Amino acid sequence: MIITRKFLTSFIAFIFLFTLSGCSIPTDFYLQNLTGTKKIIKINYPGNIVNSLEKDTYGRFSFNYIDDVVNPRLFKREKNIKSLEKIKIDSTSITVEMGPESTMRVEKAHNYHWNWRIASIEIDDKVYTIKELNENSDKIKNDYIFKIK
Repeated sequence: MIITRKFLTSFIAFIFLFTLSGCSIPTDFYLQNLTGTKKIIKINYPGNIVNSLEKDTYGRFSFNYIDDVVNPRLFKREKNIKSLEKIKIDSTSITVEMGPESTMRVEKAHNYHWNWRIASIEIDDKVYTIKELNENSDKIKNDYIFKIK
């Protein structure tokens, strides 16, 4: 009986630990164009993304957008989200054109991995490093928003 109780306790602890180890938090990264003009956005990645683009079942490279300045909660509730057309793709970057007064999800990530998945972002030829993006973004719950002013 004592062995069974120890085994049962250990088994429950293992299941509890195993269940919690799979938890993740959605932490998306957004750009908001607050200006009245279109912006050319170049997202630079730390490595080759060609294979990742081919296997993108999660929608990481979809660059969803809404023609309005909205917060992440409203963005995620929207049912008819459109994707931006990619203007240029090379082995380490993707360029898109972002409309005026709009919101775009740049990176669909979990557990703050957007910090590691993006090397830098260029907005109208001005380069913003991950450190600059992180420091100058508004954090709303677990999501980050960089505002283009």
